Amino acid sequence: HLVPYGEYIPFKSIVGNVYNIFKLPMVGFSAGAKNQKPLVVAGQKLALNICYENGFNTELINSARDSTLMANISDMVWYGDSIAEDEHLQISQARALENQRYFIQATNTGLSAIINPSGEIQSQLPTFKREALHDMVQGRVGHTPFQLYGNYPIVIWCFMMLLIGFIIHKKYN
Repeated sequence: HLVPYGEYIPFKSIVGNVYNIFKLPMVGFSAGAKNQKPLVVAGQKLALNICYENGFNTELINSARDSTLMANISDMVWYGDSIAEDEHLQISQARALENQRYFIQATNTGLSAIINPSGEIQSQLPTFKREALHDMVQGRVGHTPFQLYGNYPIVIWCFMMLLIGFIIHKKYN
C-alpha cells in the first residue's frame, strides 16, 4: 500500500515532470503482486509488511492467514520525536491481537518491539538508540475470527446501530 506522492506518483503523466525537476529520491515505486506468499525464514512463514501498511488490516488478512509469524519494517526517522512511533506500535499490537500471531516490529529510530499474540508488548528497544533486540517468538497456526470474517461483523453491527437509531428517531419525532 504505497503512499501517494511519497512512494508513488499518481497522475504521473501530469505531475511526473515536477518530480524530475526536484530530483526527489525514492519516488516512483510500484506495488507488488496481490496476495504474495509469506517469506519462509528458519522454517517459519513470515507475513511481512512495510511501514504503515499494517494500518490496513484487511490487506494483511491473506498473508497473515498463511503465516506463522508477522513482521513490519519501518523507517520512522520521518516522524522525529512525535506520537507517530507510539501510534505505529499500537497498530502493530492490534494486528498481533486480531491475527493471534507474534508480531515483530523493526524500525530504524522508532520503537522496535516484539508483540505477543495477545497484543501485549513482550520486549522493546528505546527510541533513537542503536541496539539489538534479543527475544523468543513461536510460530502459530490456525485461523482467527478476524481472518475468517474480516471487518464485516463490526461494519454490520455499526449499520444495525445506525438503523436502530434512525427507527427510534422516526418513531419519537
